[in-house]
Amino acid sequence: MDVLFIIPPVANNYILDIKWEDHFEFLGVGYILSVLRKDGVEAEVLDAENLSFHSDHIINIILEIKPEILAFSVAKSQAKITKSMIKQIRNKGFDKPIILGGYYPTLAPEEMLDGCNGLNLIVRGEGEHVVSKLIQSLLRNEEFKQIDGISYLENGSCIHNPPSNAITDLDSLPFPSRDTLPLIMAIGGDPYLISSRGCYASCSFCSIKAFYKNNNSIQCRIRSVENIVNEMEMLINKFNIQRCRIFDDNLFMAKKIGRKRVIQLADEILMRKIKIDFEIVCRADDVDEEVFTYLVKAGLKRVVIGLESFNDNSLKYYGKKLKAEDNYKAMKVLDSLGVECVGSYILFNPESTFEEIEIDLNYFYTRLEIDKGINLINCILSTSTVLSIDEGTVLFQNADGNYINDEYVLKDLQLNKLKKISVYISISLETNLLKLVEIEKYYKVYIKNKNETRIREQLNELWYELAKLNLDVFRMFFDQLAGLSATGEFSIEMTDEITSYFYKNLNHHYNRIMQFIERYKIERNIFPRVWFYYFKKANKQYVYEPVSATFHKIGEDVIRVLELLYQEPIPSVEERVLSEDNAAIQALDWVKKQIDDGGFIKEPKTYRMPNENIMKRTIRQIIR
Repeated sequence: MDVLFIIPPVANNYILDIKWEDHFEFLGVGYILSVLRKDGVEAEVLDAENLSFHSDHIINIILEIKPEILAFSVAKSQAKITKSMIKQIRNKGFDKPIILGGYYPTLAPEEMLDGCNGLNLIVRGEGEHVVSKLIQSLLRNEEFKQIDGISYLENGSCIHNPPSNAITDLDSLPFPSRDTLPLIMAIGGDPYLISSRGCYASCSFCSIKAFYKNNNSIQCRIRSVENIVNEMEMLINKFNIQRCRIFDDNLFMAKKIGRKRVIQLADEILMRKIKIDFEIVCRADDVDEEVFTYLVKAGLKRVVIGLESFNDNSLKYYGKKLKAEDNYKAMKVLDSLGVECVGSYILFNPESTFEEIEIDLNYFYTRLEIDKGINLINCILSTSTVLSIDEGTVLFQNADGNYINDEYVLKDLQLNKLKKISVYISISLETNLLKLVEIEKYYKVYIKNKNETRIREQLNELWYELAKLNLDVFRMFFDQLAGLSATGEFSIEMTDEITSYFYKNLNHHYNRIMQFIERYKIERNIFPRVWFYYFKKANKQYVYEPVSATFHKIGEDVIRVLELLYQEPIPSVEERVLSEDNAAIQALDWVKKQIDDGGFIKEPKTYRMPNENIMKRTIRQIIR
């Protein structure tokens, strides 16, 4: 194998652990794979984040496959585990070139090069053409140090070559490889699609423009609507998709030009009579009733909208160049059109005050009653959102070493206690939250029967109850700490009373979830199962996926990987069975039997309900 791309996990998990965020494709790597394969390079990807692979598994796979070049795509949350893996594989004798790319290595190349022994190269900014040039040079043992857009160590010093040029014609790129899409769809995720690169806004906390400066460009670039819809049709025909996410930095690009383009996109979808639900990303000031009415007609169902806050002071701090009334207006339009809204929020920042937090908290209660169970994971997580001041942002440049990342102390020390409590509350909710997410993923993939509406209603009730509990407990601690800030009086009794209320209702909610699972026979541990079974047919290797009932041709490398992962030979279906006309049915029966017999089951991480006394002690320590 010429090059193996690793998408590392954020943390070490068990196989296919349930995560509360959606599973999604890493299209940056998908685009690079397509370009490399077009250029004749043998390239594969191991998406360890979506598979929730433990780093030990990943290291074993790398050492077994022995690719000529190893590449990692890294976000900031993945940097620590990536450094650790690189150190371990170097210590175990892997001596091939290692390349890093992605947002974090681009914005903090020196930190990655200096702090990661064994790392050879970093590709900054867009990777398609730079990575192809670099990998082909390495494979041919040719000089690579003249390639623009890379950073490397030389004699202990970090060398940063000039930025590479941005790809101006996005239509010239092949569609991204979709190696991981069958798995992602099988566990409840949807395909992603990128129609543009860049954003016209200049939010103080955002690093998009800093990233693209590494390609000598901060301008927005677009694909033609024909090219975008061609990819939609390909996904429908090849993968039988019904939904997709147009996950641009911002679909609208710029005000007038962006709206004209969005209408053209809707026109093209309608003209081709494509039946697909889709999701977009935008700002509040992009929401126009006329434009969005047309988008809904074309299939728009969901909008991820950058709200951040509903108080003007915070919006000014975040460089949004918007007022709270713009957010209210946008949400009113989307609600009137029946579009599901996923707002992104930042509740805490270094300058936050109790008055500002209360404005946002009041809005969370309003959203709770509007949504009534839909998308309430957003409402639950929003109370613990803390502004992260990251490399490449305006706030980072002005921070002078203070308030970096999200572990800083707020200027209001009582409010800083609330920040800590909010994070602790979110951790305590984890067991209930993950159970609901597991049911949601099961519901999305499996539940298609006469009870579907009733199941959906009861599931919404469970979401509503958990979101309401979270907001109520947050409000109680908010009131206590706001009073403490004013009077300086601390009451252990009040703290314990709130904690006991939280503990009691959290356990009651968990029992309701378990009753729901039993009532509707929601199959437990279904998503942590091993999804792949391989067999031979006509002397060729195939993988069988039970969920999609499809077969995929594979090579010997994949067989070794699977056997490494599960520490045992993977059984094969006999050739004589597969040679018959009903081979797929018999293969499925065989797989079901293996599952019924307890084969191929990987137990997920076990989450336990918190202990009341530990909760009380922890919260007392925070408040004191």
